[in-house]
Amino acid sequence: MKPFLRLLIVAASVFSVVILAGASPTNTNAPQYRLTVELRDGSRVVGQCVEKNFKFRSALLGELKLDVKDLRWVECVSSNSAKLATANGDTLTVWFVDSEFAVKTSFGKVELPVDSVRKFTVSASGKSGLRHEGLVALWSGDDNGKDSIGKNDAIQTSGVTFAPGKFGLGFVFDGSPNQMMVPSAPELNFGAGQDFSIEAWIMPQQAPENFPANEMTIVYKRFAPNRYNYIGYAFYLADGGQLYFLMGDAPMKTGGLIVNAGPDLRDGKFHHVAVTIQRDLPDGGHLYVDGESMLTFDPTHQGGSLANNEPFHIGNQNTPGYVTPFKGMIDELSLHNRALSASEIREDYEAGKAY
Repeated sequence: MKPFLRLLIVAASVFSVVILAGASPTNTNAPQYRLTVELRDGSRVVGQCVEKNFKFRSALLGELKLDVKDLRWVECVSSNSAKLATANGDTLTVWFVDSEFAVKTSFGKVELPVDSVRKFTVSASGKSGLRHEGLVALWSGDDNGKDSIGKNDAIQTSGVTFAPGKFGLGFVFDGSPNQMMVPSAPELNFGAGQDFSIEAWIMPQQAPENFPANEMTIVYKRFAPNRYNYIGYAFYLADGGQLYFLMGDAPMKTGGLIVNAGPDLRDGKFHHVAVTIQRDLPDGGHLYVDGESMLTFDPTHQGGSLANNEPFHIGNQNTPGYVTPFKGMIDELSLHNRALSASEIREDYEAGKAY
């Protein structure tokens, strides 16, 4: 076989990917995919993908029909030419075959002319359609701080931006004392004996040397009059990029639960991290990295209420005189009011691994 023909076959297999164009009916049993579309006039449209694939033309590969699940983003350069990125990180310059595509939004189906679009990103709705029982909040970071399943929207502070993340867009923290902050609500607190779980995709970077103990906050929901007395919970990185979790059920008692495990996560890649707490079992606490349990621990001695009136902080904390801002990206942060199983954590990791 000639080398050039072999190149075309290999390249075609690499780019046998993505999105939205034919009239193929949607398979209701298949994962649903969300589009975040930035228009040239500054508007933004977020909705469910209607068609199954997109048709493109490439100078090298000819006509391509790319499945939605394999696209990450498409940036429209001119009236019909674009640059796209696939789920595995490949990029390609293409031309649209069709002049418009459809998105199903909360106000109905919308036909969007290609020449009106600046860029769109593709994300799996709730981790490829996986939404487990007990989900109480989901911050997807799709160009805002909205809670995708409830009313616990995060307030964006200066310095927090958005960029293509693990699924669609994600939160970008620059290492300065900025954060996303959610007002306190009952579902963000956990009473006596209440089980819970926290999950997120994170891409942390090396923090400046002057960070306190080199800590970077993912989640912080505590009342802490100082560094040692607190009530509530926190999920963060410390001591060389290792995953940490703490919880305390008495505001003026030293000796809450603090555990840590796993590798240095500051390697420039996205990692799935999670903590699950079943508070009546000696082995009911687990720390996970990339779908694998790093540590099993005993949460039973912290069985009291963790409730407090402090905001739910994403990317920083509010202990007086002690800031621990995150540097890097946080995406698809979720909170559950029960302990997810090991198989559910693994399922969520596997669902995002291809992105």
